[in-house]
Amino acid sequence: MAHLVTDYLNSLISKQVEDNGLVVWYDADGAYAGALAALNLPDTAVLRYMGSFIQLRWEIDQKHLMDGEGAPRLVLYVPMAQDQTHHALIELEAAGVIMQPGQQPPARNTRLAVVARNALKGVLTDEALAEVEKQAEAGKLTLAELDLLADKGRQPSGVLALIFGTGNPQELALSFLVSDRLDENITKKDAKHEQSFCGETLVSIRLITRPSPSFVSASPAMC
Repeated sequence: MAHLVTDYLNSLISKQVEDNGLVVWYDADGAYAGALAALNLPDTAVLRYMGSFIQLRWEIDQKHLMDGEGAPRLVLYVPMAQDQTHHALIELEAAGVIMQPGQQPPARNTRLAVVARNALKGVLTDEALAEVEKQAEAGKLTLAELDLLADKGRQPSGVLALIFGTGNPQELALSFLVSDRLDENITKKDAKHEQSFCGETLVSIRLITRPSPSFVSASPAMC
């Protein structure tokens, strides 16, 4: 399976390492905690803050990463907000660059919704891309789920495909009709009004709130 969004993230970080050497990467939401092992950054040390800045500095010293005259090829991943560090890494920030959600210039902005939007351009339809960006911004899609969406490409059901395990509109409708076991996941991911394109047919799946059995209507329309 491809990891398109993770690979795009990797390219952003790699570019900053190539241009600046040292990258201090803040991730307050921990959105990328699971991606560190998947990063491919040749000749680059990747260290993670594990609750102690003293320990992090000790690791840097042990590896002699700051002994040279220029900035090292080093990524420091810090799963907390920059303003919560009390400037503990200020000299390292000054020696390199900062990557974090909302950081400028845009190439250093690691907000998950922004990374997903840029990675999935040309893979999803504009409508699907806008919906994915909205859900990522709301924290309803993880990096792993975004990679799955990218892998499914232009399959019609987007987030619903993640929930039901299929992108086929007919299979989606049938799965929804015969079981309510995934209703909670649908609600959590706000997939109630998702629209999808399948060839020349627009399939609109509308979920009706119920105490009784679920209903779904598939309304074909010409694109």
